[in-house]
Amino acid sequence: MNCLRHDNILGIGQPINVIPHLLRDLNKNIKRFFAGAQNDKTVRNVGRLYYADRKINSRVSKPDLQVTMAQNDINTFPRPTGEELRERGLSAYDEILKRVQDDRVVSGAHSKELNVLTSYRLNGFKKKAGATHVDMSGNIRCAAFTLAEVLITLAIIGIVAALTIPTLITNYQKKQTASKLKQTYSIISQALTMAQAEHGDTTTWEVAGIYDTPTNDTNFNHEDAITKFTTKYFMPYVKVAKDYGYTQYSKIGYDGDYLPATGLISNSRSAYGYILLLSGNVLIRIGIGTGCLNNEINPDGTCVTRTYKNIVFKVDINGFDKPNVIGKDVFNMTFDLRKKVFGFHNYGISTRQRYLDNCKSDEDAQVCGYLIFLDGWEIKDDYPWF
Repeated sequence: MNCLRHDNILGIGQPINVIPHLLRDLNKNIKRFFAGAQNDKTVRNVGRLYYADRKINSRVSKPDLQVTMAQNDINTFPRPTGEELRERGLSAYDEILKRVQDDRVVSGAHSKELNVLTSYRLNGFKKKAGATHVDMSGNIRCAAFTLAEVLITLAIIGIVAALTIPTLITNYQKKQTASKLKQTYSIISQALTMAQAEHGDTTTWEVAGIYDTPTNDTNFNHEDAITKFTTKYFMPYVKVAKDYGYTQYSKIGYDGDYLPATGLISNSRSAYGYILLLSGNVLIRIGIGTGCLNNEINPDGTCVTRTYKNIVFKVDINGFDKPNVIGKDVFNMTFDLRKKVFGFHNYGISTRQRYLDNCKSDEDAQVCGYLIFLDGWEIKDDYPWF
């Protein structure tokens, strides 16, 4: 609860303080006022001091109208009740008006001050229009907000918060996602670079033969190839928090790989791969992507011969934590052993708009990571943040 200033109750502008404190400055302010001070603050001070004073007639000596009072009298000055304060205040106003007029101290130049004092006399103890509360206890008047005012203020704050907080949270999540994705991309890229530095050209690696191997080749062992690649060419160059081995998401309790537009489970969720939890809570499933041999496609859109292609890293940048949605915290990265190129799954699309359109669909959402990369590691406003 805040104390009202005089301009809230009487029409002037100084707070009302405890009476002994006011009397300490009484002499200085009266002398300045009657000397013809034009400062409105001085006028207000005089009014509030006389408002508190109980005896001024025996304390004023002409011509300088100085007031003297023993310090012990000031300290022992009684704190009046509301009714006593009213009577003393009215009496004080009457007396100062009479003295000003009788002594002819106030000339035409001081008409403003005289009008102020007259206003004190007429309105001194009336609640000003618009004031909500007046507390007449002691010599302090205070005002408080009504319950309705408090509720209205809280409602406004709530509305503003409801409009702004979701946007702030979304922007924060986007920045965190882009930053973590860039960091994860860098960790995998550096690991593959170190592996090449130690083991030489990727075309000579023991797993290089997986490229263009038909998926129906019964002599090819998918588990052996992925396990060898992961344990020899990747794990030694990253910090592994937990090694789950060659397995499926469902067997390690990972509830993820959801499609962004419909929220359905991706067909690849049941796929086997070598799963690692890296330091920093990054979950990676390493597998082998497939494609059409020599890009030969049947009239129905299927491959003439479907073969194994690149190493695929399906990355969840916040591990087991939700939402586990492709394009939001799940992204695909690939490593071409033949071309020695690591990057995001991109289909070789030529324009950003096509990447954006594909990112909005369930079928091609794997390109969302490349769209973020293309935009300078930033998630733009038009990105489908489902």
